[in-house]
Amino acid sequence: SSLYTAVYSGPVMPWIDPVKEAEAWKIQIRGGAATESDWVRAGGRNPDDVKRRRKAEIDENRKLDLVFDTDPASDKGGSSAATKRQEPQHTDDQSEE
Repeated sequence: SSLYTAVYSGPVMPWIDPVKEAEAWKIQIRGGAATESDWVRAGGRNPDDVKRRRKAEIDENRKLDLVFDTDPASDKGGSSAATKRQEPQHTDDQSEE
């Protein structure tokens, strides 16, 4: 790391309407106008630290069979990679071999 690879982050702005602001960030990230790291930095945090802690938290929750609505994989309307990895459900019409 050096001064030339540093990322400047301006002062952290307080949230006025957290729900609307979170939705706006989500739209910008999905649309390619911002990154998850931009969002984390806007909150005054280090993206690498947040991702590392979040992954550890999710792994620990899965290990202990804990399910929270804060995990996108638990969101029925979500489209996270974890949601797509779930095993297919068998119906009564399907016979197991």
